[in-house]
Amino acid sequence: TPALPVWVICVESHYSVLFCDQVQVQWQSQVPPEDGLDVIYYDPFGRQDEEYRLSLQSATAENPADSTGVIDLTVRTRWKDCVIDWNGSDPIL
Repeated sequence: TPALPVWVICVESHYSVLFCDQVQVQWQSQVPPEDGLDVIYYDPFGRQDEEYRLSLQSATAENPADSTGVIDLTVRTRWKDCVIDWNGSDPIL
């Protein structure tokens, strides 16, 4: 669990960053806040034309956590049962 809301991730033989710009979040919680949480993914070699803003919500029976991509699995090291919405962007697997 990061002390600050930043993860450095090795994906496809290079490093990328996943961070949160909402520093008031209670990082000790095992679930995202009730109103959700957004994190931003940045890959310097990904030729990103858009911001990847991922919205995290607590998983429910109607909306289970089901994706197994590298980024999703990394987020779940902090919030085990969260649902990750890539907000229209193609998920990075």
